Amino acid sequence: MTYTISLCMIVKNEEKVLEKCLSSVQNKVDEIIIVDTGSTDRTMEIAEKYQAKIYSFEWINDFAAARNHSLEQATSDYLLVLDADEYLEEESDLKKDVINYKDYYIMRIKNFLSNNRVLTHSAIRIFKNDKGLRYKNRLHEHLDIDKIENELSRGEAASIIQHTGYKNEVLEEKDKRNRNMPLMKIEVKENPTSYNLYNMAKLYMNNEEYEKAFEYFKKAFVGSENRMYQPELLTRMAFCLDQLGFTEDGLKVLEDAAELYPEDTGIWNERGNLFKNAGYYRDAELAWLKCLSIGDKGVTVDEGVGSYIAYFNLAVLYDMQGKLAKSYEMIVQSIQTNIAFVPSLNKYFEIVLKANIPLIDIYNNFNLLYNVASVEELQRLLDLLYTLRHPLLHEYIENKNIVAETHISAISYQYIKKYDLAQQYWNEVEEIKEENAIDILTLAFIKKDLDLLMRAKSIMNISEKEYKMIKSLFNDQSIRSQKLSLNLKNILIELLDKLIYLQEFDTLQTISNLLSGMNSEFQYRFGKLLSEKGYGEAAIDVLIKAYNQNESDININVLLGDLCIRAGYLEDAQLFYTKLIKINSEYSSYERYYNIAEKMNDVTKMEEVKSIILKKYPISKWISVI
Repeated sequence: MTYTISLCMIVKNEEKVLEKCLSSVQNKVDEIIIVDTGSTDRTMEIAEKYQAKIYSFEWINDFAAARNHSLEQATSDYLLVLDADEYLEEESDLKKDVINYKDYYIMRIKNFLSNNRVLTHSAIRIFKNDKGLRYKNRLHEHLDIDKIENELSRGEAASIIQHTGYKNEVLEEKDKRNRNMPLMKIEVKENPTSYNLYNMAKLYMNNEEYEKAFEYFKKAFVGSENRMYQPELLTRMAFCLDQLGFTEDGLKVLEDAAELYPEDTGIWNERGNLFKNAGYYRDAELAWLKCLSIGDKGVTVDEGVGSYIAYFNLAVLYDMQGKLAKSYEMIVQSIQTNIAFVPSLNKYFEIVLKANIPLIDIYNNFNLLYNVASVEELQRLLDLLYTLRHPLLHEYIENKNIVAETHISAISYQYIKKYDLAQQYWNEVEEIKEENAIDILTLAFIKKDLDLLMRAKSIMNISEKEYKMIKSLFNDQSIRSQKLSLNLKNILIELLDKLIYLQEFDTLQTISNLLSGMNSEFQYRFGKLLSEKGYGEAAIDVLIKAYNQNESDININVLLGDLCIRAGYLEDAQLFYTKLIKINSEYSSYERYYNIAEKMNDVTKMEEVKSIILKKYPISKWISVI
């Protein structure tokens, strides 16, 4: 037997998305019910095009009331509920989904986020019309089956819903967050269920009010047992604790969550994030390897946490530890799994530059990974290369015969070190954007060109006093840290960053000598730049100056120890890590000390540190299995 289906919707000013929604259900439903709450655009015209039955409903700040009004107009055996910014996948077959006549069906919903991310969750979207099922809640309305769930039969629909309404630009356009908060406060006051408290917490979390969010997540946890949202509730609670500075408490929450939901990839991914944030690098590695072994599984699935995102996270982690070969291996895996994930492309170029691979080899190898098959893919790549100021930008412009904008041509030449051509193109740009200020400043110092320096000044947000100090450096005159504003320090760090990137070591050496009187904080930032670009020996030289000024600085001791162990200066690394334990007896210091003991094959020290970690940091798991 074939059962009839009514699509039931509530809409207001949805002309941008409604057509895609309605066209996706054409010939898949028997009736379209549209309840309008006050549209002033072409929404009704589009609805009429699809022979929808249109009804008006006065908005009373209650989504459930409007939703229920749409259900009451339907005449079919089954009701399908969609929002205007949702649509069915082309291969969906709703009639086939309901053939076994269950009371309701769970459907998977793919939420497309910004930056090519996808979050998948499940919800009841098809249900029988004759059961009298209705929605509740002013906001985050959901089908009210709590008291009768055991009496109803449940099915799983194969059809999948696509949802575009969570992209950042859509949220901003509709101002959803500001709209939702007053409604949610009313709902929580009137009906403080676990589900409502959970949604209130999510709103506070999205507004970065983490303390309030955590309190509501705590309240929501009571009563969340056996609810589909509990794994996400625990994950978000841990995230809030991390943001509030209680990372290890967040890890304890996730440890309990992983015991309840051992196959939920989102929980393991968040464990990896928090372990990394707290310096538990070995445990972070195990967590993300666990993600890869599980795959994308869970009630709510952030697509990629069990594949390309896990590979990306491991690549970042290995790079932080100086394991460049392993980092490269992971980032290649990430790109091969999803070439549209921009952070992986970004990390790839960072790694290959750090490895000092010749440009032509980078170009050839990357073409094997990233086969540009569309204009969209090429544009995405060019945008990324421009943002990174990567020398491959010029290769792609030349090889693809692209007519680039003047400022992009200037950048492409500047970062392959054809400075005369870069200057020529910059001179043709009538109005240089603020985003190019550091590019112009860098070129001015390289070419010792006062006109370029003046152009940089005109677009940088600096005072006359700050400009005089920059000009002093330009004229090879030293300056000291006590005279520098934070803004000027940041500009100088960006300048040094670009010079390192371009390998303009003569200019870099001149400026660094003139800044030799800077304080330890500035020298640390400079040393960190050198380290991040793969110049470990130079970084050590700079950081030693910072260390001599401030021997008890935790960050300086960490970075010096890490660089020394990578360079094979094991006794020096041991010296810095020993100092580190004295001034910062957190877990990360002990893991580092274990690493150096392991490198030196000092079994006694390894056992000593292992004993301390087992006693003081039971949240760490790797230490108990070695």
